[in-house]
Amino acid sequence: MDLGRGGQSGLRMVRENRELIERLSTRIGYHFHLQRATFPRRAEQGDFDLELTWTNQGAAPIYIPCAVAVAFFDESCQRVATTWPTECRPHQWMPGQPAAEKARVAFSKARPGEYCLALALTRKKDDAVPYIRLGTDLPMADGWYVLGRIEVAR
Repeated sequence: MDLGRGGQSGLRMVRENRELIERLSTRIGYHFHLQRATFPRRAEQGDFDLELTWTNQGAAPIYIPCAVAVAFFDESCQRVATTWPTECRPHQWMPGQPAAEKARVAFSKARPGEYCLALALTRKKDDAVPYIRLGTDLPMADGWYVLGRIEVAR
């Protein structure tokens, strides 16, 4: 490529191979995919077990700070409760190895009712702003990936 002389052949290569370049660039670092999420349809007192299986389809682990956040969203798509399960450790999701994590999630202050259960990768615990995108087709609510509905009972 003649990047030193205006970069025209490099630009042509990018135009002609856009799909390949995009596919390779998403594999350079980490590239997280949520393969499976298991949780009950009903949570007594707002507490329940959550099982997540992740794959890192990239070429490296993540080195920047991040944390898994789990949230309840109400019927108007407003986040009403958030927690950061310590059992979820993105820095341990290595390329080519599925990472299965089991966490006890506690939303003890959540009022009885039905919620959307969602998750996001945030910069750190207590920072509820989604930070890292996942390779998934899950529906989203305010940047959070919706896993499904869950009922909180007392």
